[in-house]
Amino acid sequence: EHNGLGLAAIQVGKPLRIFIIDWNQRETGEKNREKVFIFINPEILECEDEILSEKEGCLSLPGISSDVERFNKCKIKAIDIHGKEFSIEAEGLLSIACQHENDHLNGILYIDRISKLKKNFLIKKYKKLHSGK
Repeated sequence: EHNGLGLAAIQVGKPLRIFIIDWNQRETGEKNREKVFIFINPEILECEDEILSEKEGCLSLPGISSDVERFNKCKIKAIDIHGKEFSIEAEGLLSIACQHENDHLNGILYIDRISKLKKNFLIKKYKKLHSGK
């Protein structure tokens, strides 16, 4: 509904180490059940040195966004919905999304990864947007 790319279980009140990435429509514009990645007990194994600074938003903080530095590539292992261990080497937007969602599982929001000045500005903007005034 909100055009999000990923969602962590904790964002919907479930204290589980699970997140999903909906990669649908990213490449072909079509829905494809196989383009939804489910990560159970994910672990980021390694990340490449190259850093990207990309604009991120979050379903937990609607209406605000900021550039956040993330690794361009990372290798992640997890358990799939069938209980089988898998690993992927994510790159670009998929890498960013996995890092973002994994942060949720560790109690970190993207605004925790930006400067204090930017964070304070975004918090004020968020409160103003959602105050009803």
